[in-house]
Amino acid sequence: MNTKLWLALPLIATALTGCKTMDQAMNSTQSYMSSLTQSSQSEEVKPLEITYGSQGRVIQYSSLPLEHSIKKVNGTGEREMAVLMEPGCPYSRILNDRLDKLDNTTVHIFMGPFFKTTPVKVAQAVNCQADNQSRLEAYEAVMHGGVPTNASGALANRSCRKTQIEVYNVMLETLKAKDVGTKVGNSTALAKHGVPVIFFEDSSTVYGAAETSYIENKLESLSHQ
Repeated sequence: MNTKLWLALPLIATALTGCKTMDQAMNSTQSYMSSLTQSSQSEEVKPLEITYGSQGRVIQYSSLPLEHSIKKVNGTGEREMAVLMEPGCPYSRILNDRLDKLDNTTVHIFMGPFFKTTPVKVAQAVNCQADNQSRLEAYEAVMHGGVPTNASGALANRSCRKTQIEVYNVMLETLKAKDVGTKVGNSTALAKHGVPVIFFEDSSTVYGAAETSYIENKLESLSHQ
C-alpha cells in the first residue's frame, strides 16, 4: 500500500488547530459511508444523543459508542475523555502526541476514514485487530505514517468490518455544525467542523488539537465535580 498516497488528503487548516474538508467533499463522504452500511444495519451501534439549547448543538458523551473505541490508558486511567481522529490530518497527529503527556487518563480513540480519500480498509485493518493492545499498536503505526500489522487477519473479520462502518457513520454526525438541527433537502446538513475532535465527560466538545495544558486543566476540573 502506498502510505503517502492515502495520507494525501484534500485538507485545509481551520484556526490552525484542525483539518476540515470542503462541504461538498464531506457530503460525498457521508453518502459513500451510508451506502456501505445500508445492507448491514444492526442494533449494535446506537445513534448519538444530540440536544439543542442556548449553547447550540450538544453531543451527549454517554451516547458515544465507547465500546467500539481504541483505549489508550495512561497511569491509573481514572480520568476519561474521547477523541475523533483522521490519520491524514496533521493536527490529529499533533493531538495524538499530546495525549501521551496526560497522566492517569483513559482516552477512547475513534480513528476512521472520515474523508473519502482515506481507504475504509485502512481504518478497518486498525479497528478490527484481535484485541485492544493490537488495535492500539496498529493505530499508532498508522498515525506515524506506517501501516497496520496483520492487516489481512483483521480484514478477515467480516462482522467487525460491518460494525465499524456503522461506527464511522455514527461518528460522522459529530462533524456537523453545532447550530444545525434540521435536514437540508434529501441529505443531512453540510459539515462545518473538522478533525480532530475532543469529547469530555460533561458533553463539552473541542474541535482542533487543543494544547496539553488546556486538556489537563479541563480533566482536572471535571475530576472535582
